[in-house]
Parts: sequence; structure tokens; C-alpha cells
Amino acid sequence: MVAWISLRELDLLSSDESPVLVEALSVDFYVAGHLPGAANLPLSSTDEEIAAFATTLQTAGTLVVYGSRDGGEAVELAQRLEALGRRDVVILAGGKEAWVESGHRLERPSDT
Repeated sequence: MVAWISLRELDLLSSDESPVLVEALSVDFYVAGHLPGAANLPLSSTDEEIAAFATTLQTAGTLVVYGSRDGGEAVELAQRLEALGRRDVVILAGGKEAWVESGHRLERPSDT
């Protein structure tokens, strides 16, 4: 079962290691704004795409998956990643909305 973490726990995790942020929403939502440095792996991705993504990050830190506030997309994507062998997957509680409401900024492709 995938664990949930709060924004505070994400801050603590970020100070200890370099977690990989993964947005489970569609490309359109990702382009409109995502957590800084996040990768986009839409829930609509095929199992092959998800497996390829997981393989490229085998030595990366904890995967922090997020989506919308209710986390439905994040839960399903995190479960799919775990089914493919990733054990260090957590879900950000409150998703992108909680991030913004706490005063954090979103990154857009034009920002990079």
C-alpha cells in the first residue's frame, strides 16, 4: 500500500534526499503549471511508458507522485509504479492545490 506524505514531510524529505516529483495529471495540466522540477507521467500512460520511466529512475530517490486534491490519479499511478517494482513511492496529500494554497509557486515551461 502506498503511503501519503504532507507538504511538511515533503520539505523534510527534500532536506534529506532529492525526491523525484511526478505529476500524474495530463500534459495540459502539467504545462499550465507543475511543482518545480516535476516530471510528467500522466495516468493515461501505457504500462510500457510507466515501466520505462521507472527504469530510468532506478537509482533515484523517493518518487513523490501528485495529482489533483483528491489524489485519485496519484493513487492509481503510484500503485502502477509499485506493481512494476518501485517500492519507494509516496503520494503528496492535497496534490497540486495544496502546494499552491500553501504559498508555493508553480513552474511553467516558459520559466525554464
